[in-house]
Amino acid sequence: MGSCENNKYKIVALDLDGTMLHNGVLSSMVEKTLATIAASGVEIIIATGRSLPTVPESVRSLPFLRYAITSNGANVQDYKNNHTIIERPMSQELALEIIDAIKSPSNIVVMYPDVMVLPIRTYLRYLSSKEFWKRVYSRNTSRKMVKEALKSTILVRSLKSTVKKRARPVEKINLRFALQRNYNKVRKILEQLPVETVTTMGLDLELNAKGVTKATGLQALCEHLSISPEQVVAAGDSYNDLEMLKYAGLAIAMGNAEDEIKQAADVVAPDVKEDGLATVLAELFG
Repeated sequence: MGSCENNKYKIVALDLDGTMLHNGVLSSMVEKTLATIAASGVEIIIATGRSLPTVPESVRSLPFLRYAITSNGANVQDYKNNHTIIERPMSQELALEIIDAIKSPSNIVVMYPDVMVLPIRTYLRYLSSKEFWKRVYSRNTSRKMVKEALKSTILVRSLKSTVKKRARPVEKINLRFALQRNYNKVRKILEQLPVETVTTMGLDLELNAKGVTKATGLQALCEHLSISPEQVVAAGDSYNDLEMLKYAGLAIAMGNAEDEIKQAADVVAPDVKEDGLATVLAELFG
């Protein structure tokens, strides 16, 4: 793969976890590569399943970032200028219907544009799990990062009553399961609801309003900026990136991606832990 023609690509749309970030950390090599590309006039944007408040401050404050596609496309914004380009949340009625229907997740999180809502019992269960302590004491995840995530989290006794009271609509609902049979049961229930369902890490589900994906968010941003899909490079590693990769003129899958994601891509980069994004973009942009 040789370097691209001058001005061929106008946007580089990047998934965060497993693509731009390894264990929540942006490497200096990836940061320098993105800064160089941005300096040439290419717009670098993030396209993530996270809501904007849960994007690490170290990423949001990067001088070359301005646009963000968050909550899997439910929100597209010019966050540096505090301007929302498009919002496509689920209705309060749908969110409540999902909460009523789902009885068996080990973890449920309701995401708003400004905050995450988490039942206290779920949080306490997480604190007592091996996963929590593994993250806190891993080489690349500090207590500071965990505290940063908790700043944008509200702990509540009743998730249903909280959703009823909040004026803003829900962007996304995340579910995680301890048992395969509960996961399978819930997937069947969700097939009867107007909801977009995707898995990212095994026994988990990310739920958006029907038709909302990173691809629809990217399309809305491209229309806002008068940029064609052929002028877009997109990179990702998970199933919530799949539609975005299909939309882009050039699709990059990370070496750590699922096989189906790699098959949908034009280029497969090295693994994220090897700074694969920096490697492939440096080659692409010369």
